[in-house]
Amino acid sequence: MINVPIEGVHSAPAPAEFKTVVGSDKIVLASKARRKNEAKFKCDICDHRFTAKHNLQNHMNSHSNKRPHECQKCGNTFTTKGTHARHESICTGRAVRKRF
Repeated sequence: MINVPIEGVHSAPAPAEFKTVVGSDKIVLASKARRKNEAKFKCDICDHRFTAKHNLQNHMNSHSNKRPHECQKCGNTFTTKGTHARHESICTGRAVRKRF
């Protein structure tokens, strides 16, 4: 198991600034069911495990209420680059329709 320190995240957070639980049991079980690779990255707060370092970073953003991605149009903030990009494409009218 690899325990990787993430820049800007402290290992002993003050209780008021961190959420101790992020995501539901249902989300955790679904994640484990999809997993094909060993989860090498471990959260020091809740022991959830991740297969990629960026997923641990996104998870830590949720614990700390850090929302580093901001919509340029409306100012809403997001914990992940993906949710930010999806929102901004809709907010700015650049959403691409999927055709089946």
